[in-house]
Amino acid sequence: MEYLIGIYAVLLTCAYLLRIPLKELIQRNLVLVLVFVVPLSLPAIFVAIAGGTPLDSWGIFSVHGIQSFLIISTRALCAISLVQLLIATMGVPEILRGLLQLRVPASVVSLFSTMWSYLHVIGREAHSMASSLRARTISPTGIRRAYAILGVQGSVLLQNCVHAAEATHRAMLARGFNGSYGILPKSQPVGARDVVAIVGAIMLGFLGYL
Repeated sequence: MEYLIGIYAVLLTCAYLLRIPLKELIQRNLVLVLVFVVPLSLPAIFVAIAGGTPLDSWGIFSVHGIQSFLIISTRALCAISLVQLLIATMGVPEILRGLLQLRVPASVVSLFSTMWSYLHVIGREAHSMASSLRARTISPTGIRRAYAILGVQGSVLLQNCVHAAEATHRAMLARGFNGSYGILPKSQPVGARDVVAIVGAIMLGFLGYL
């Protein structure tokens, strides 16, 4: 547990030296951990699931389970911070070029590029839908209505994204798209970003080994 805290401190120090806003970085990291990691690892704190020595007299919470939960959450926090630091210092195009230089298949790199592009498309669509709901003064009055509105938003968002993807693909074919995004590797001198990337890769491998 202590080494994970040390790794996270090193990552925050690197972000500070590279003038990356720490507040925004930490907020994004915590949101991702709370949304994706905590719901999956939280059941491990109960004795009925994890077993081990009970923490309380009622035998509900497990000491071993709580330790595992904290380790998993902290490890995920370090991994997410490392990925965000890598993206912030190098940029997605540079990372894609690096993947090509590492002999990753071009089709896989193109898939990553498309996924990254459509994350912004989905974000714009979701923001537009939320603005439309606010403009029409539509607000949930209960938890059932909130879930109903959320379900409708999700289905409409998926449909809009599919239509946008089809239109984009037709436009790309009309412009002579042949399956390659033209991500060409280029040689650059080793700089501070490269050092950060190397250190980050070593830390990521260390996390995977542990």
